[in-house]
Amino acid sequence: MNPLAYGKYKITVNNGYSYFYFDLRDCNYPFDPYKGKHDIWFVYDLANDRFFWSREMQVTFNLNADCWQYIPDATTIGIWQNNALQQNLECFIIPPKNITLTWDNNYLKISWDRIDLGNVESYYIYKKVEGCEEVLARIEPQASGGDRQTWTDYSVTKPKRTDPMFKIDYRIRTKTTNGIFSNYSSKKGIYGNTGIWKKNIVEEEENVNYKLCQNTPNPFNPSTTISFTVPNDEFITLKVYDVLGNQVATLLNERKPAGMYNVQCIMNNVSSGVYFYTLKAGSYTETKKMLLMK
Repeated sequence: MNPLAYGKYKITVNNGYSYFYFDLRDCNYPFDPYKGKHDIWFVYDLANDRFFWSREMQVTFNLNADCWQYIPDATTIGIWQNNALQQNLECFIIPPKNITLTWDNNYLKISWDRIDLGNVESYYIYKKVEGCEEVLARIEPQASGGDRQTWTDYSVTKPKRTDPMFKIDYRIRTKTTNGIFSNYSSKKGIYGNTGIWKKNIVEEEENVNYKLCQNTPNPFNPSTTISFTVPNDEFITLKVYDVLGNQVATLLNERKPAGMYNVQCIMNNVSSGVYFYTLKAGSYTETKKMLLMK
């Protein structure tokens, strides 16, 4: 495939049923003159309907050999040169594939295919709940453990029949050792308990009092859950402060009916240390201490 102008190309076989995108745009190239090899080789395995690539023309067409790298179907792959004096282009950026969500001891386990290109620095997991997406975790590649990478989201629990449920979507990106991110993986969703939800365990005859519980887990990184109970319908605030009294997060700021609540607290953008969370409901105020350890 030579020559190709800068651009994004769709490479297809089987009348377009099998394909991938090849992104040859130069936005990530260095300013130095390029002195390496320009050729990139692609092979299509007809028997197994799979694409492969290599930096150079190979003597062997044994696609199980280390010189050939698998390209997942429908993937967008980009390419750039890390150093202008190198003789080969550095690598492709491939997003994770085959994401699965399963329950493991009532917590949500996320699994995906490992990417064995030798340049993967980490995976970034994104979680979306009720229309709000956030970076949930940064995961380093597993040193061993087969072809699958796994991580457990302890902030999501398997719902019981009487519990409220939220639609939770996950997607993942690959980050290379050069600091370049892949495209997002395909989205995978499940229904579970997460964030703010009200337990339906308060009966009318119960004598409910104000109560702020110790966060769990504690210490934590980066997510923990704060539980509290209020006996009346009133305006509630739940805020987090550092040791100097500076507010670093507002977890809740709205009117709520009487009941028990769980609030998820995620501290991604602050440093390790001691923090305080304060619950205010009407004339009631209580503060507890928690420890973030990164």
